[in-house]
Amino acid sequence: MAQIVGPHRVVGGLSFLCSNKVGPGHIHHIDYGAVGLAEYSPEEKPRGITDRLRAIGGDFERAGIEVELIEDLILAAGRNWSGTSRTAACPWFSMRRPTN
Repeated sequence: MAQIVGPHRVVGGLSFLCSNKVGPGHIHHIDYGAVGLAEYSPEEKPRGITDRLRAIGGDFERAGIEVELIEDLILAAGRNWSGTSRTAACPWFSMRRPTN
């Protein structure tokens, strides 16, 4: 994505949800938590919490979505980020290149 639109236009994120598959094509959502947002870095280095990230987080909050701003997306994903003290994380996309 960053190669197409430029890394300065990409934000990384993590989200939490807990669900069970109850049948073919049917999922029962049990719980959910905050959305975590962090600045994207092609060098995989923390970029901290920028004014742009605060503005995007504010848009989420005004829409009624709980958000947590994250200084280091890679570290948060590696530590199994959990938003509001939950226990699982689901990266929206991978920041690492495929190893073919």
